[in-house]
Amino acid sequence: MKRTALLAGLAVLAASILPASAAAISDVAGNWKDPDTGAILAFADCGGDLCATIAIAAKPGMKDEQNPDQAKRSAPLEGLAILTHAKKSDDASWKGDLYNSQDGKTYSGYVTLLAPDKLQLKGCALIVFCKSLTLLKVP
Repeated sequence: MKRTALLAGLAVLAASILPASAAAISDVAGNWKDPDTGAILAFADCGGDLCATIAIAAKPGMKDEQNPDQAKRSAPLEGLAILTHAKKSDDASWKGDLYNSQDGKTYSGYVTLLAPDKLQLKGCALIVFCKSLTLLKVP
């Protein structure tokens, strides 16, 4: 009886310490839409890291015009890697390098699964200057 009570107590303790449901890359993988611009970003597992590319640009034919490498400025935005090397940072978040095609700069990027159909993408410069975007899962 005491052993059963002890095991039950340990199970309750373990459940309270462990996250109820830790998000996996598979929960984030797929297409996510920017509701403001209509752009669609494709998130995937890239060798155990989370990565993302622009699947559909906000406007057809958009180019990477702000890229610091002049040779890449005529490249289409569609297919462009915007999130690289993102590693799990907590239960529902990843941290990696986030490329902003609007200014051609790479920032510290954070991806957080807010709900099964909502994903927050945040880019920060100097940790305190951040902009975020909430994406919606494409069914």
